[in-house]
Amino acid sequence: MPKSSANLASAFVVAMAIPPGVNLLAPIGGDLPVSFSPLLLTVGLLLGIHTYLGQPGRAKQLLSATNRYLLAFLLLATLSVIWSGFPMTTAYRLYRLYAMFAICFYFSMDGWKANKFTEAIKPALLFLTFGSIVYYFISPVGAVQESVINGMVQPELVGAWRGITLHKNTLGSLASVAVIVFFHSIYTRSGKRIWNIAGLICALICLINARSSTSIFAALFSVSLILLVLKSFTIKKRRNIKILATTLVVFFLIYSLGVLNIVPGLSALIEPMVAMTGKDMTFSGRTRIWAIMKDEIVKHPFLGAGYAAFWMAPDPLSPSNIFKIRMYIDPGEAHNGYVDVINELGMVGIVALFGYIFGFLRQAIQLLEYDRKKATLFMGMLFAELIANMSEAHWWNLANVNFYMMTLATFDLGRSLLEAKRAKAIQNSRAAQVAAEAARQARSRLSISGESNN
Repeated sequence: MPKSSANLASAFVVAMAIPPGVNLLAPIGGDLPVSFSPLLLTVGLLLGIHTYLGQPGRAKQLLSATNRYLLAFLLLATLSVIWSGFPMTTAYRLYRLYAMFAICFYFSMDGWKANKFTEAIKPALLFLTFGSIVYYFISPVGAVQESVINGMVQPELVGAWRGITLHKNTLGSLASVAVIVFFHSIYTRSGKRIWNIAGLICALICLINARSSTSIFAALFSVSLILLVLKSFTIKKRRNIKILATTLVVFFLIYSLGVLNIVPGLSALIEPMVAMTGKDMTFSGRTRIWAIMKDEIVKHPFLGAGYAAFWMAPDPLSPSNIFKIRMYIDPGEAHNGYVDVINELGMVGIVALFGYIFGFLRQAIQLLEYDRKKATLFMGMLFAELIANMSEAHWWNLANVNFYMMTLATFDLGRSLLEAKRAKAIQNSRAAQVAAEAARQARSRLSISGESNN
């Protein structure tokens, strides 16, 4: 039933956002352990397989309508077991990746409603943001990010909320998506208004208190884009939207190259944009991380180190231990989605990622013809991710809930186009039948009229 797949999709958002095995009430002497249930992954994988075997024809139609570059990533990640430095680690994490994809596939196959995607993620987003607010009042110490690292106070972490998530940036990213989704629902009058308003208020509280300047900028930009596309008369034509959106995507990708100093001299051009995100050109010290990552990428530039085979702490053999030697910490990610993709899957992987981004945009623009409101939501989410990945690693990051939500959106986008084109084909067929019947009746009347004249 459609409700069961929506509930599973929503539960997985919550399961990915809350740290596995963490006792949320430890700071006040309480006991509230949370675990990332392997059962949820296994159930999702089995349901996806069962759905495919039960409806192979429809399953193949959906997969053919889904962004081909996302499926190419899945194939590349699978093949990376061959050259991965830690094939068993890659294989284990591929199991989780398959389960996640199976949940998204099952969600898109199980029944259909135009607003099924938002109905699935809104309860999870409201639970996580409202839960983080409540948790702050229950345990102010536990809900705030630890600001002392290696005996040094990190100013950007002081007083920042992490809520019931692992890190302030996780809460900020979730709150950013929640602001986009609930604002869009209010503006397009989708769902119950009181819940949408409550969700937006909770999201704004968490977004502000997480103190993630990138997430705030991503939310503001995406909401502005949604308003522009839905409200502005001058860009209502799909062609104008395509030009605008494509230009913005190219701009953000160039910006990403600029902050990484991959292209000499480009950093000077994007310095004003960096200031808008609330950071300096070191991106809160992230440039030191990127410098080390570039040294690692040189070792395996074409195919990468293997999917999910670099950040393996606390494993003593983890390649990421180089950071403990050079920086005395393990950051856990490259703090840039593009760098992590290149490091794990090489230049082949980044080409697939760029293909996915432009493919997602192309499908969203196609959907404008059939469902303008839904298409703008997906465009808003895409640009939020483009911005977030300049300072956080979301793209194809198995540990990041935003990657899961984008994968869910990608499958839903493919199903939306499939249903829209099918409905249009039926409509055209009926119109052709009506026209043929009208023509037949006209010929009949002419024949009768001719016989009467004779």
